[in-house]
Amino acid sequence: MAEKNQYWNQLISKGLNYLQEQNNDDAVAVLKKAAFDLEHSYHDSWRWGTDY
Repeated sequence: MAEKNQYWNQLISKGLNYLQEQNNDDAVAVLKKAAFDLEHSYHDSWRWGTDY
């Protein structure tokens, strides 16, 4: 699960950088205060599988 957390942290960081470059201060403020949680609830094995 640590790898998935690292992936999402990097994605959020890139999004934050993009919004800062666009001077979207409202969205930047929301992302800076936001928290996320990952939960793996199901794996569908049809066609190589999908995680939910």
